[in-house]
Parts: sequence; C-alpha cells; structure tokens
Amino acid sequence: EGFTYEEMSKILDIPIGTRANAVKVSKNEITALLKQVFEGLKFRCGEYESAADMIVWAEMCGLSGLLALRHSLPYLTEQSPPPLRSIHESETKAVLDANNGSSLNCADVVMNLAYTKALAQECCSVTVLNCHNRKLFIKTIADCGNRGMSCLAYWRDAIDPVALHVVITAADSDGMPCYSTYKLSEQSFIEDSQRQSLFVECSTKPVTPDDHIGSLIADGDNPATNVLPAALQNNYHASLMQGLSIEEDLWTQLQALAQIVLVESSEQSRMGAGA
Repeated sequence: EGFTYEEMSKILDIPIGTRANAVKVSKNEITALLKQVFEGLKFRCGEYESAADMIVWAEMCGLSGLLALRHSLPYLTEQSPPPLRSIHESETKAVLDANNGSSLNCADVVMNLAYTKALAQECCSVTVLNCHNRKLFIKTIADCGNRGMSCLAYWRDAIDPVALHVVITAADSDGMPCYSTYKLSEQSFIEDSQRQSLFVECSTKPVTPDDHIGSLIADGDNPATNVLPAALQNNYHASLMQGLSIEEDLWTQLQALAQIVLVESSEQSRMGAGA
C-alpha cells in the first residue's frame, strides 16, 4: 500500500548534507532510481519516465535539476499529482490549470497540445496556470526543437516578480535551447494572479530569438544571465563522461522513496507470475 504519512515524514526529515558528502552516480543509475521514485509517488505510466528524464537532463546541463527536486519533494509527497484542467481552448490557444501541481507531471501533455495545434494552424499559445517547477520544463522545450518546431516558454519568478525567465529553441536546434533571465524595469507584464503561470508558444515558421524577446521585454531590459546552447551541450557531455554528484542525504531519501513500489509479494501476485 506504500508508506504512511509518518514513514514518509521520517524519510524527508533526513538531515540535509553538503556537497562534501556527495556521491557520484551515472546518468542511467539516477534515471532508473527516479523512475521508481515517481512511480511510487503515483505518477502515471509515461509521466514518471518523463519526470525522471526532465530532472536528470536539467542536472546534466548545469541547470540544478537535483536542487529543484530537493525543494519540491515535500510537496510531491503530500498528495497524488493533481489533474490538469482545461479552462479554455480554441484552434490556436489554450488555457490550462495545473492545480498547484508540478510541471513534472504535466509537461508532456502541455507540449503535445501546443505542438499539435501549431502543426494545424502554424502557431499556438498555451498558458498553464498554477504550475510549479517551471524551470524543469526546459527539457520539453528542447525536445520540441528536435521535432522540427520553434518554441518559446517564459514565466515570471514567483518570489522575485521582476525576474523573467525566457527559453527559446529553434526548429532542428540539435537539442539545446537558449535560456535567459531578465530583470524587468516594471512589474505589469504579468498580473499578480498569474505569477505561478507558464506561457508556451509554438510555431512551424522559422524564428529567431529577437522575434520573441522584443514582445516580452522593454528597451533597456538586458539579460541578467544568458546561457547559450553550446554551454548546455558542453555541460551535458561533461556529465555524461564524469557522472553526476548528488548529496548523500538526498540519495538516501530517493532510495527510501523508491521502496514504495517494491511491495512484498502475496499469494495473489504470485498467481500471475510467469503468465
């Protein structure tokens, strides 16, 4: 049946370690473990594989995927992933409500919807309200470029509302997007009620970053950080060769959470073995 709330709390209360207490793991090793973790957290088939890939990809690219996972674990373990709800939909637009869930369990649905509509109408925009872990959505943007579609995603930082995050990938971009953050000169670009929103735009037409950026920022709003595709690619290859470092306490938490799917066998389960 899985762990009780008290057992889960004990797992998450393991003292936080430091990078000095880190272990080295391979891409395949951490991916397999995370798939078990998300399956145990009741992510559906397909969702738990995607969630694991999103975190590992972000970590390998230098985008702190494991840190995002650490911060989100207490929320992910509180309840089953909430359903994605459609609020409005037309031929070229859609508004969805993630119900304070994570992009980890809705990224594929959101991107497939945007991709399908853009194929039919050349362009499409999808807004996802009440969505957390939006930075982890970056892998989905990169995958869209690999499918021959130009894509843009942006969101306002929920804690620092003048910080705008922008991710852009061009069609056939070899798998890596451009990721920038901006300090805006004013806070009116996104309403306060939408600070936890994610905005996605897809297009079958060739576009450049300048085509998008001009509509999002004002003159004089220079990027605070600008991570180019080459930097992400270099980080990814280095991680592939050297492995990933994960704090020992987080590794222990994940191993404990993975045990949720390793239930004891019963007479009923053994009856189907080898069928």
